[in-house]
Amino acid sequence: MPAPVALPRLLICFSSIRWNFLYQRPQHLLTRFAAEGVQVIYIETKRTKTSEGLSFEKEMCQGVQIIRPLMPPELTDAEYIARMRALLDELLGPNGAQDAIFWYYNPAAIRYTDHLTPALTVYDCLGNPESWPGAHPDSARLERSLMDRADVIFTPTAALMKDRRRFNGNIHVFANSIDREHFAQARCATMAEPDDQKAIPHPRLGFYGMINENIDTRLLKQVAAVRPDWHFVFIGPVMKGCENVLPECDNIHHLGTQSYDDLPAYLSGWDLALVPLKEDQHTKRLLPAKVPEYLAAGVRVIAAPLEEIVTSYGRKGLVQVVSGAEVFINVAQSLLDDSGAEKASWLRQVDAELSGNSWDKTYEGMKAQLESALRQKRPARKGLRSVGTALVRVFKETTAMMKIPGSKAPEA
Repeated sequence: MPAPVALPRLLICFSSIRWNFLYQRPQHLLTRFAAEGVQVIYIETKRTKTSEGLSFEKEMCQGVQIIRPLMPPELTDAEYIARMRALLDELLGPNGAQDAIFWYYNPAAIRYTDHLTPALTVYDCLGNPESWPGAHPDSARLERSLMDRADVIFTPTAALMKDRRRFNGNIHVFANSIDREHFAQARCATMAEPDDQKAIPHPRLGFYGMINENIDTRLLKQVAAVRPDWHFVFIGPVMKGCENVLPECDNIHHLGTQSYDDLPAYLSGWDLALVPLKEDQHTKRLLPAKVPEYLAAGVRVIAAPLEEIVTSYGRKGLVQVVSGAEVFINVAQSLLDDSGAEKASWLRQVDAELSGNSWDKTYEGMKAQLESALRQKRPARKGLRSVGTALVRVFKETTAMMKIPGSKAPEA
């Protein structure tokens, strides 16, 4: 059994989304580190704000310190990088990064962290960074640089792991997990209906998550037109520039961003749940975290035929995978017509599949990999110091034996 190793008590996370944007994988993991006494600092991506020079907003949330860089439009990239480096030096103090974990979701952060050497460098890769809205134009190169430096890489899907494995061998798949008890509240028949959903007729087909260019607008428009009696409920933030992603139809309803705590109440009033994403290079390797949450809520799911959804849930009959409006309509109608016995059988399969699946388990597994990486790294550093000491000693002994012009020979 390997000897126990203590992880650093400071973790700095370089984020790709706002902390309060959506409650997802980063929040589930980082709040668990904070609960164990680790000082967690979550540095968001920059946002534009009229001000003089770069400034920072700070906030505490669930034991995590959130830092938001606010920069005026005229601030150059070089000035931004210099100020971010100064911020990190200030946060790290005299010991520098040697007692810290750097945890990356945003590879572009390597531009202002590459002068530091933390105890551990972690990359939790959730997708191709160049496909994110507002991505840095050199995202692919920056990601490769980060992977070269990383001590350990995590991914939520096998497809992402296969893509990145050629850049770093210490890579591990940890699928998005679930808070089953939280979402199982949606199965309670007495759960109160949210006020803004009450007036929407049934059947309701719902989606929550980020509303961006990955949503299949064409499919939604076709299905909504053919079945005006079906009502589509969308919950979540709309990304900048994606205001027209949701078609303007009487049976498509956007209820804005709702809190993580309130999601079960909305799910309890849905007849079907959706993953209505386009089938393209940006989505094919995704396994949205909402899928197991939908299942735990006891809501039947229709999803686009994304590779990871097919492998993880489609082939097992837990999620209905469809392509095209006609198939979508036929499958949705079939699910809506299912008898109580058919749904009960499906629920038993769902509960068997999700048993033992929890964010606590995922967190412990990731932490074990961090400890393993640190254990392997420390002897290597000690070994390098020993080699360095030996080389210095040999150099001194050899120099002492040499007669250097203009100097006295060593005394006997």
